Amino acid sequence: MTWTNGMKGSFLVLILSLLAYSWVLYLLYWPVEVFRFNSRVNPIQPVYIGQMMYYNMDVTKKVPIVCMVTKQLISEKMTITLGTLMSNIDVGDHKRISRVMIDSAVPPNKYKFRWTAVYPVNFMRKEIIVSESDWFEVLKK
Repeated sequence: MTWTNGMKGSFLVLILSLLAYSWVLYLLYWPVEVFRFNSRVNPIQPVYIGQMMYYNMDVTKKVPIVCMVTKQLISEKMTITLGTLMSNIDVGDHKRISRVMIDSAVPPNKYKFRWTAVYPVNFMRKEIIVSESDWFEVLKK
């Protein structure tokens, strides 16, 4: 059997298609660790309505990518979003005390604090990192 020009072109298209498919699979599924919590996010108590809530963070950032951070209070019946912001900390280990304002409209109750970051790894994929605290009480002042 001899190779004709049509067969050579078809073989070339097949090879290019397999390479493109492999590249898409690489972008979608290659494991990338962008950010890691070394310990759970932990509010410093007591927490009062209308005041700042301080919380401990112990994290490691591995890739210099900007992320969208959302901070929420989670109760058994509702979710309250405290704030959303763009964040870009330096690559490396970070131990810090951060803060967020507890709005005066938040009812006193038991809550969990959820810290969520969405990192766009590439144009086809996003990594979502979540840390949730234990139950704690938000008190009236």
